[in-house]
Amino acid sequence: MSNGDADDSTTAGPGGSALRGVAKIIAIIGVLGLVFVVSLKYAFSRLAIKVSNAPSLVINSEQIQGTFRLERDEVNGILSKGVGGACLIGDFAGQLTLAVVKEKGVVITTACTTREDCNPNFTKADDKAGPTHPQKWEGYCVPTDSLRFDKRGQRSCWYKPWDSDEANVKTDEQKERQLCNKSPYHAGAPWQLDQDHPMPLDNGFKVSDFYKTYTEGQPVRWLVSGRLFRTNSSTIHIDVFSPSACLAPPGGKPCLPN
Repeated sequence: MSNGDADDSTTAGPGGSALRGVAKIIAIIGVLGLVFVVSLKYAFSRLAIKVSNAPSLVINSEQIQGTFRLERDEVNGILSKGVGGACLIGDFAGQLTLAVVKEKGVVITTACTTREDCNPNFTKADDKAGPTHPQKWEGYCVPTDSLRFDKRGQRSCWYKPWDSDEANVKTDEQKERQLCNKSPYHAGAPWQLDQDHPMPLDNGFKVSDFYKTYTEGQPVRWLVSGRLFRTNSSTIHIDVFSPSACLAPPGGKPCLPN
């Protein structure tokens, strides 16, 4: 081995390490920059959540289904990171027994103006209804079909019923996944824009069982409620509602005229 070879290797070693260090720093900056750009994509975007037409009933399984999507909307949208989701809610408060009304925290009313009107057991803005909360069924103040986007129109309380007959369904989230599809079920990740997302996420909620238990077999109207949260807020959000539909399983009682 020549002295020239030895000198070259000695010189290249420290220089190569320095260059490699610089390259690593540049790579890290590039990754952080990409993450920052992706975050900016949502943080400075005005988004809107759109829900499907009226939900439908899968006849064989008696599961209610619908869809929702997020879109850019610079006029009516809000600054959002794309976090939210959608749930099924029903117009059945007036058909429940007084015992169930008291147990579930339901309000039997012909009109409401705020979410709190429909959830008497909520004590703070970020209260979350569920089987382990005094407010077991979450209420939504829903406009009538003809005035769905008119805040001055009459509204009434519709509810998300958290019930399951499956023995292995134990947690609040497991039960809610049979009625909803929400960002928390996916590690809080933002929804892809301009893509239909199915809901609910899991099967298990059978309308015939619900009707038999709570409405004396009479079918009721359901709709898809979509919710989109403002950037960096867990309480500020917008709600949208699909048209409603009465869903009657085969062989059950027919829907009553509107």
